[in-house]
Amino acid sequence: MALIGTIRKNSWLLFVMIGLALAAFLVMDMVGQSSQMSMGSMTIGEINGEEVDYRQFMAHEEAVYAGGGSDLYSRRNFLWNYYLNKSLFDAEANANGVAVGREELLNLEFGNNLSPVIQQRFANPQTGQVDFQQLNNIRQQIQSGAMADETKHFWSWQEKEIITDRTQAKVQNLIAQAF
Repeated sequence: MALIGTIRKNSWLLFVMIGLALAAFLVMDMVGQSSQMSMGSMTIGEINGEEVDYRQFMAHEEAVYAGGGSDLYSRRNFLWNYYLNKSLFDAEANANGVAVGREELLNLEFGNNLSPVIQQRFANPQTGQVDFQQLNNIRQQIQSGAMADETKHFWSWQEKEIITDRTQAKVQNLIAQAF
């Protein structure tokens, strides 16, 4: 009872201590977030011992799916699976010396053996066939160096996807031939 009476007499001290504790908590939270941001560690996951950076993941999503009609969860789930498959297949491809050369990449982008990625993204909605006119325009922009930054960014990510897709197909064929 005496303790409660002492607290009642000095209630201002209790409010001051609670205020100081709240202020210290807020300062600690602000300092902690700024140090995390400055360190650059924004890992959203780890695949096969390799960290996936949040900023890189979001940049990839923005470049590939900008203005896309699919829902956010599906896009991010597909993209995460892409990173997962890429990591696992890249390790296997490196162990077996499987790679995609520059000539093969150009053939997959603009040649007669188009990548499924190109076939899907550059299909004419009315006919369902690949729009070669659009592909030729992009090829001319690449050769002349007149490509817009947004298109460059998109094409860069797309090339990585094409290489990953082709590498996975080669590894799968290698495994199938081994059996």
